[in-house]
Amino acid sequence: MQSHINEKHVAPYSVLATVYDQMMNHVNYPQWGRYLLRVIQKTGIAIGRILDIGCGTGRMVEALHEQGYAIDGCDPSVSMIRMGQRRQPQLHFYQDALPYLPHTPAGKYNVMLSLFDTMNYLPDINTLRVALHTIYHKLATPGVLVFDVVSPRMCETHFNQVVEKEVLNDKFAYERYSYFDRRTLTQTNEIKLFTPDGIFVETHVQHIFPFHEIMELIRTSSPFRLFNAYEEFTFHPLNDNSLRGHFVLVKGLGDD
Repeated sequence: MQSHINEKHVAPYSVLATVYDQMMNHVNYPQWGRYLLRVIQKTGIAIGRILDIGCGTGRMVEALHEQGYAIDGCDPSVSMIRMGQRRQPQLHFYQDALPYLPHTPAGKYNVMLSLFDTMNYLPDINTLRVALHTIYHKLATPGVLVFDVVSPRMCETHFNQVVEKEVLNDKFAYERYSYFDRRTLTQTNEIKLFTPDGIFVETHVQHIFPFHEIMELIRTSSPFRLFNAYEEFTFHPLNDNSLRGHFVLVKGLGDD
C-alpha cells in the first residue's frame, strides 16, 4: 500500500472499531450462534455461563444473550468493547487478551468461545499452546472450548492480493489490501480508513495454522481432549480442503 503524508498509523481495532459493525454487516450472528449452540450440545455439557474471548464489538455476545444465555465478552481492544458496551449497556464487557487472560476469573465460565479468527492473531504455535493451557485452567469443570481458525487454502483462495474499497456512509470509507505469504503462513490486511478526523491505517497480521498442526498440538501438548473438529458450519469432519475449521475441546468428561 502506498504511503500518504497525511496518513496516521494506529493500533489494530482502534479507529476501525467505529465502523467495524458496518464492515461486518454481512455476518449473520444469530445463525452463527445457533450453530455454536448445537456444537456445544453435542458434547453433552450443560451450558452455564459463557465467555466470548475476542468478542470485538459484542455482536455474538448480544446474539447469544438474546437467545437466553448468560454470556460476557472480553477483548484486547478497549475501543471495540466500548462499542459493545454502548450498544448493550446491560451486558458485561472487559478488556483481556490471550494467551494469558490475566483479568478472567477461574471457574466462572464453563463455556468459552474464540471466534472470527481470534486464534489466528496468536503469532505462533507455541503461543497457541500457552493459550490453550490458560483457557483449560480458567474453565470450570466440566467445560468446553469452541474456537475457529481459517486455513491456508482459505487465505490463498480468498484473501491473497485482494483489494476492497467501500464507502460506508457520508463520513466513513475504507480500503483494504490483503495478501498471504505462503512461506511464513502470514495473512496481512492493511486497512486504510477515511474519516472526518483524517486518514488512518491499521495493519492486521494473522498466523494461519495448518489444521494438522493444531490437531497435533491438541493431541500432544494440550490438557484438553479434542471432542471433534468440524468443517465450516457443518458437522462434517475437518479435512485438508476445508476453508474454516471449528475445534471443539472438552474438559472433565472423564477421559481427558
